[in-house]
Amino acid sequence: MERYIKKIKLLFNKKNNSIYSGLYNTWSEAEKNSSKKQGYANKKYDNRSLKKFTVNEKYTIGRNMIVPIISATLKTDNFTILDIGGGVNSVFSHLSSSKAPLGLCYVLERDEVASKFNNLVPSQHSNVLKYISDVKSISHNALDIIYFGSSVQYIANYKTLIQSLIEFNPKYIIFSESIFTEIPNDIWVLQQNMGSDTFPNLFISEKKFIYFMKKNGYTCDLNFCIPGDHSHDQIDRKQYECKTLIFVKKIL
Repeated sequence: MERYIKKIKLLFNKKNNSIYSGLYNTWSEAEKNSSKKQGYANKKYDNRSLKKFTVNEKYTIGRNMIVPIISATLKTDNFTILDIGGGVNSVFSHLSSSKAPLGLCYVLERDEVASKFNNLVPSQHSNVLKYISDVKSISHNALDIIYFGSSVQYIANYKTLIQSLIEFNPKYIIFSESIFTEIPNDIWVLQQNMGSDTFPNLFISEKKFIYFMKKNGYTCDLNFCIPGDHSHDQIDRKQYECKTLIFVKKIL
C-alpha cells in the first residue's frame, strides 16, 4: 500500500468550500433546524440529476479517483464495488474511463431514484452498473470494495449500515471527503454550500470511529486530510478536518 500513498494524496489538490453551523445531538434535531429553499435532495434536485446522467465522464482528478488506485492492489482480474450514494456521478464513471478491471459496480441510492437511474443506464453497461435501494439484492461475500464517496456524514444510522455491509466481507472500506474531529463524540451540524439551503451533516469523532471499525475487523491503513476552506460558527477549525480514511480487513 505504501507505494500508492503519494499518488493518492496528489489526487486531492482541489479546494472544498463548506460552511457549517449549529450543534445537535441527533440527525432529527438537526433536520428540524434545516432549510431547503433551493430544492436540495427533493424532486426538483432529482429531476436535475436525471437530466445529467452519464457513464462516460472524463478521467479527472477528484475523490472518485481513489478507487481505481486501490483496486490495483487487489489480486483479481476484476472486482466488485458498492458505491454508497454515488448518484449520477458514481464511481463507475471513473472506473470505466480508467479501464480498471471492473466486474460489477453497485450504487446504493434512495428508492425513489434507483429504478429511474437503472432505466437510463446504456445497454452496454447494464451488466456492470446496477443501481439498488437495498443491499439485500447483493450476493453474500460478493464485494471487494465498499466506497463512501463523501456520503457517510449524511447517514443518520451510519454504524448500523456499516455493520450490515461488513457481512459482505470486503477487503477495503473507503470513506472519502468526510469531516472527522478530535471531539470525543459525534456531533450533527448544518451544512450550507448549496445556495441558502442547510442540511444535516455529521462531524464524526475520529478516535471513536477508528475504534468502531477495529472492533468490526478493519484497521485504518491510510488517513489523510483533504485541502479545503471550511468554517463552523462554534467549533474551532483546529478541531476538525475533511479527510479520507481507508480501512482494510484484518488478516487473521
